[in-house]
Amino acid sequence: MMMDRVLPVVIVLAATAAWIPWARQERMREPTGGGQMPVPSADLPGECLAGAQADGRKPMMVGTMVKDPDVAFICGMIPHHQAALDMAQVVLKSGDDPEARTFAERVIRDRGRESAEMKDWLKKHAETAGRR
Repeated sequence: MMMDRVLPVVIVLAATAAWIPWARQERMREPTGGGQMPVPSADLPGECLAGAQADGRKPMMVGTMVKDPDVAFICGMIPHHQAALDMAQVVLKSGDDPEARTFAERVIRDRGRESAEMKDWLKKHAETAGRR
C-alpha cells in the first residue's frame, strides 16, 4: 500500500529531474530581451557567418562556432552593436523623451564607431586566426 503512494511521486520526481537540464539548455538558445535578434546580414564578415545559415543559429551565437576566442568575441559583438544601433534609430525616429534621444545619439556615435573598428580588426585578423 505504501508503495502504491510512493511510486507515482518517484516517477514524477524522476521525470522532472530529467526534464530540467533539457529545459535550461533550450532556454539558453533563445534570445533574451523583448525582441528578436537581427538576422545575418550581408555586411557581416564571412568568418562570422560560417555555418550560421546552415543551422539557423542567431548571429551573436555564431561566434561560439569560431575556434579563435578573439575572432569569436568580435563576431558576437558586431551583431550586438548592430542591434543597439537599430534600437537607437527607432528612438530617434519615434521617441519623445529628450534624455532617451540623447542616449540614442550617443549609442549611434559610439557603437557605430566601435562596429566599424571591429569590422576592420576582423578583416586584418580573421585570416591568421585559423593558424593559431
